[in-house]
Amino acid sequence: AEEGGDRERQAERGGDLYRIYCRNCHGETGHGDGPMVEVLTVRPTDQTKLSQDRDGEFPADEVHAAIDGRDEILAHGSSKMPVWGLAFREFDTDVDQERHVQARIQQLIEYLRTIQAAPGAKK
Repeated sequence: AEEGGDRERQAERGGDLYRIYCRNCHGETGHGDGPMVEVLTVRPTDQTKLSQDRDGEFPADEVHAAIDGRDEILAHGSSKMPVWGLAFREFDTDVDQERHVQARIQQLIEYLRTIQAAPGAKK
């Protein structure tokens, strides 16, 4: 785990990724109210309540699995979100991109950690 300034830099990069890839569904501030919400069959998760819904513990592993999405496809056959573990890859290259994919997912996780509602805030 990266600490201190590294975590802050990751969160900053994750914020950029969030604005590019997540904002349209999850909303500008992560409340699940993005402009695409009207055409989605399942309302996006309020990203600010991830810790609050789990007794104050940020569910990093669960968030990682949801963003990556590749395990869910194998296990359940469908996903409510794009499979970013595949989408973050560049095609037409033989280079192993898994480190790059995992770094992007970790940056998003660190960003989401920074937007969690305070404990006890109204749901």
